[in-house]
Amino acid sequence: MAELFNTLFSSNQYIPHGHCYLWQTPLVWLHIVSDFLIAIAYFSIPIMLIYFVLKRSDVPFSRVFALFGAFITLCGVGHLLEIWTLWHPDYWLTGIEKAMTALVSCYTALSMVELLPRFLALRTPEQLEVINQELERLLVEQKATTTQQLMQSEKMSSLGQMVAGVAHEINNPVNFIYGNLSHAQDYLNDVLELVNTYELAMTQPSIAVQRKAMEIDFPFLREDLPKLLQSMQIGAERVRQIVLSLRNFSRLDESDTHPVEIHDCLDSTLLILNNRIKQGITVTRNYGKLPTIEGFSGPLYQVFMNILSNAIDALNEQSQSTKAITITTECLNTDYVSIRLADNGTGISLEHQAQLFEPFFTTKPIGVGTGLGLSISYQIVCEKHGGQLTCCSTPGEGTEFAIILPIKQQALVTAPLAMAMA
Repeated sequence: MAELFNTLFSSNQYIPHGHCYLWQTPLVWLHIVSDFLIAIAYFSIPIMLIYFVLKRSDVPFSRVFALFGAFITLCGVGHLLEIWTLWHPDYWLTGIEKAMTALVSCYTALSMVELLPRFLALRTPEQLEVINQELERLLVEQKATTTQQLMQSEKMSSLGQMVAGVAHEINNPVNFIYGNLSHAQDYLNDVLELVNTYELAMTQPSIAVQRKAMEIDFPFLREDLPKLLQSMQIGAERVRQIVLSLRNFSRLDESDTHPVEIHDCLDSTLLILNNRIKQGITVTRNYGKLPTIEGFSGPLYQVFMNILSNAIDALNEQSQSTKAITITTECLNTDYVSIRLADNGTGISLEHQAQLFEPFFTTKPIGVGTGLGLSISYQIVCEKHGGQLTCCSTPGEGTEFAIILPIKQQALVTAPLAMAMA
């Protein structure tokens, strides 16, 4: 090792490089100054490259920057050695430095060849301008979509407040009627018992009483009045259920999750839509045993309302005599429940199915619908509840929307949705 070191730094058998310049002072200083300035320039370039890479860690091809830095640094060292060998003929040392420079430069060149296709694939300024314009267009569309969705949400919130107010105002008088009907029934029974007692005690009523009994058709009144009160009680109960459904539907701006009964949501939605459903549409409920889930009942009412309203619209567009909606619920596992809403309507084409959940997309005539119903429903199910909403449709046969909801909101952590679908 000592012999190798002596060989590298031995200057006895060579003459300094300055002898080649005949030690002419102007010529020697010309080379000294030139090599020194070139070395300073070479050393400054890697420093700037290091500063650039540290400031812009996102820039690709960092390996090439490192190779360039090493190559240029070795070039700077080479020029300093040129100054050194003017007086010290350590030519083995300068040779080794040149060999290292050659290796690094060749490796850099090979790396450049390897990376050349990636360099050529970089976007030109014209292509970047086109991409920027497309991004600006998408940004404008997204902004318009967001604005429309906010307006729709505000409209639904206002509608919910109005419906809640109307339901409250209706609920009070309905409760008066419903609460007093049972007392009216008891009073009527007492009156009829009194009449029966009077008839038993007075076997021969007066002519005036008999005439009045015939005039008001008392046997018919005795038989029909209890039925009339019973019908009123059934009607009042139905109004109470409708008011309750409206109050539940009006809770669209909930901020916290709470227990939700899926079947109650479905039944209340069907009750609100009953006026449209009873026009020749058969609803089949295949309800499985579902647990109470954690969620937002108001938005879920909105989802069921949107999907069922679309199903009714699709069924009313066809002329076939049998119009049916089938609702099927079941537990997929201990973490997820499934709700399937199917109709035997005209179906949806494959082309339209791909755009079904996009904002403002609708197959309905202009002026009918906003095109936001299914888009908002998708956001409610997928984003707000962490579930899944899909559509399966065959043109001419019907459409089925499948909703998968987590039973608890932390179900996504313990059992991912993909496992529930497996």
